[in-house]
Amino acid sequence: DKDMVVIAQSELVVDEILKKVKEAFHSLPFFMQPGFIKFNSKGFVLDNGCRLSIGVASESVVQGFSLDFLFIDEFAYIPAIRVNKFWNNIYPALVNNPHSKCIIASTPNGRNKFWELWYGAEMKKNKFVTSRIYWYDVPGRDEQFKQDTIANVGLEGWEMGFECSFDTQL
Repeated sequence: DKDMVVIAQSELVVDEILKKVKEAFHSLPFFMQPGFIKFNSKGFVLDNGCRLSIGVASESVVQGFSLDFLFIDEFAYIPAIRVNKFWNNIYPALVNNPHSKCIIASTPNGRNKFWELWYGAEMKKNKFVTSRIYWYDVPGRDEQFKQDTIANVGLEGWEMGFECSFDTQL
């Protein structure tokens, strides 16, 4: 019986993530598929007690929760006007459970709250651990892919989206 939350910056992305989770469950062999007690646009509850809630990043999205697992998608794109309140309100839900885990995934988007957390992890000023996935880590991407992409999105778009650069929008 674990409580998991997935958070994204928009309703459209939330819907897409939930669709992918549902597809993953349906792709499992029948004998491995969990029993669903409830499945709707806000998440699901399984017969083993696990719950997944999914929502848009807001200051009150998980207030009152004690989380086992939190996944935040495209953290760097949460609007600056609400990201600090969001983070300050979500963090207590993480530390309420001493065994909780948090994954923050994002494409860089300048030097913002995501950059602060990332840079703090690299400087050992917080407990996060960084991991990057570069364009060449994806099978089938080669130098021709790089040249074609730069031609289509420009060097700044390439640096931000494929080289994981925080310094493209300074």
